[in-house]
Amino acid sequence: MNDKKHLLKCTKEILALAENVYYELGSGYKEDIYQKALAIHFRKKKIRYYKESNIEVFYEGESLALFRLDFLIPAQENRRWQLNDPIIIETKAVPNLSDTHRLQIKNYLLSCPKNSSESFKKVKQGFLLNWKAGLDDNSEDGDKEGVELELYTLRAKKLSKIFSNNTK
Repeated sequence: MNDKKHLLKCTKEILALAENVYYELGSGYKEDIYQKALAIHFRKKKIRYYKESNIEVFYEGESLALFRLDFLIPAQENRRWQLNDPIIIETKAVPNLSDTHRLQIKNYLLSCPKNSSESFKKVKQGFLLNWKAGLDDNSEDGDKEGVELELYTLRAKKLSKIFSNNTK
């Protein structure tokens, strides 16, 4: 399991990189544009990653389908933090995260350990990252533009939030 102190340092760095992407590009792009920009930041910061990796969904030991993860950050150590276990990142570009998005990260976390790849078997935590899609910061519901980041872990098949920068 990832050490909480290092995990929070990693979380803050990924949030800062995602915010840099958002403030440089602004609102209104499709998810893949933001993903590509985030990948550029990962490379510049020497953060190893895999983009759009396939994981299998199983039922009674039989493969049913493939999910495509936006990012898998493998176990690694750098000057700022270390990950003992890999972590996944699911990205969105929507006005607000919903329970449907949280269910998606839960399903990914349930499926990862059932895959044959050692990188996936050890995944226990995942980020839900949203580049909020909105016209400007004066939306009717009071939501601000920017980046939402939630970090989850799966315990006994229940999704538990570890971190959120959303004050709601």
